[in-house]
Amino acid sequence: MLIKLPVLRAGLVGLANTGTDFLLFNILLATGILSGHAEVLLASAVTYCLGVGQSFVLGSKFVYAPGQHVRGTRLVPFFLVALAGLATTTVLVWLLPPLFAPWLPSRYMTLNLARLIAIGSGFGGTYQLNRMLVFRATAFRES
Repeated sequence: MLIKLPVLRAGLVGLANTGTDFLLFNILLATGILSGHAEVLLASAVTYCLGVGQSFVLGSKFVYAPGQHVRGTRLVPFFLVALAGLATTTVLVWLLPPLFAPWLPSRYMTLNLARLIAIGSGFGGTYQLNRMLVFRATAFRES
């Protein structure tokens, strides 16, 4: 493994997941179909869930159990942890944009800042929960 510290590998996987999430969310935002707050929350949830799928594949391969076969039984607890992250993200994407709107020149910037803060705030919690609950048998043997 090129990167020895698991938390750095988790950070790189998290950046890849966030990049995927942001790209898809901004494609939806650019199309103009996210006109209302409900549509923004729905799009945020959908793109977050797609990032979670990518996170399971990359995280199980490079972060929590590198070089080991990861059983599908870990998928359900992984997604339960992801639901906690989704709840946190959704609440923050709902609450933060009105707070930023007076200081940012566009709705686009307001929504993206809210999503960035929301995703970042959930990273530490989901990382620790996955480490302790989902991949506990194999996680971080080298650390």
